[in-house]
Amino acid sequence: MTFGLAFLLGLIVMPALVYLAGRYTLGAYAHGTVQETHGVFSLFLDFFKGLVEPRPSCWVVLLGPFVFLTFVRLCRLILRKV
Repeated sequence: MTFGLAFLLGLIVMPALVYLAGRYTLGAYAHGTVQETHGVFSLFLDFFKGLVEPRPSCWVVLLGPFVFLTFVRLCRLILRKV
């Protein structure tokens, strides 16, 4: 269950957050269309293509929440034993 929720977070929420952070700091998405409403969908399309092609950056975004959650659990386990 935890892996599924972390997977969904990495699949849906993280690319949207990457888009928002990039839009705020860098401007319009380079592969996006002229209309701003399609920019995030262009990023999602490129993200899913990157998962199929296997681009490491896309896989880091996808697995990032699960790795972070595992790291936090490991730290909690270590602190309980100390």
